[in-house]
Amino acid sequence: MGSDTWNSRWVKYEIARAVVDNKGLLAVGINNLPHIKTGLADSQGINPLQIMGVYKSNGRFYLAENRWELVSQYPQQQYGWHWHRYDDYTDPVSLPGYLTEKAEPNVCALSEGAGYYDYVASGGALQLGTWLDTAARQVNR
Repeated sequence: MGSDTWNSRWVKYEIARAVVDNKGLLAVGINNLPHIKTGLADSQGINPLQIMGVYKSNGRFYLAENRWELVSQYPQQQYGWHWHRYDDYTDPVSLPGYLTEKAEPNVCALSEGAGYYDYVASGGALQLGTWLDTAARQVNR
């Protein structure tokens, strides 16, 4: 994932589809790879699995999205993170095997159970297959 990956609607959609389809999830940070034009590493982005989550309502699980939004304008503008129902998929989902159920209405971010790896620092060229196998085993695949 790059610096702005977390903010992509399509990345969030693919994460949601992985939950809906009961597939394993992991995040791989690529910020330490040198940029093709500058040769320098990019700044660290937010793990998109921190932006997506699952919550329980009336005994069923649903997808949630954490949004950075204006929470107050007076006496000065203040922003904060707030969980909302994920609008692009509103049907119930199964609780992913890598998450522990929380009491209603608390949201469990997907990052609480899915792996995060730094491609450069964690030897991604050699370890990627192991990371994928771990993610698949977490959902019994």
